[in-house]
Amino acid sequence: PPLVESTELRPLITPDVGPMVELGEAPPIPSGLLGEPHRTSTRSTRATSFDVTIRADVKSAYLRSQAELAAVSAVWTGATANCAAGDVAADWRAATIGRINLYREMCGLDNVTNEPTMSADTQQGALIISATTVLTHTPAANS
Repeated sequence: PPLVESTELRPLITPDVGPMVELGEAPPIPSGLLGEPHRTSTRSTRATSFDVTIRADVKSAYLRSQAELAAVSAVWTGATANCAAGDVAADWRAATIGRINLYREMCGLDNVTNEPTMSADTQQGALIISATTVLTHTPAANS
C-alpha cells in the first residue's frame, strides 16, 4: 500500500520535523519467532497491556509513552563549566525508564528500574562526554 502523509504525531515529537508518514499493515510474523510470553505484555507495570502482533495496539502504547515523555521537562541540574554532573528531574527519569520498559516489554524482557548509584556514575560519564565531546569508555585522567 502507498505511504500516507500524516501530521498526527508531529506535535508529540517536535514542531519542525516535517511531514510524518503513516505506515501500512505490518508484515506477518513468521511462525515460531514470537512465543506466547512475547505476544501480550504480561510483564508490564502499566495499566494497559498490549498485543505486539497488533499494530494498532503497539502504536497506541507508543503514543501514550511519547505523550508521557513530552509532558515532563528534561531539566539537568549540572554544568560543564564547573564540572558538576548534576542530575535530571525525577519525572523525566521515570518517563524515560517507562519508554525503555515499553520496548523491553515488546521483546518479552523484564522491566528495568532506576539504580541511584549507577545513575550517578552514568551522569558523571555523560558530563565527561558533554564537556569533551569525545565518546569513550576510557576517558583521559584530566577529563
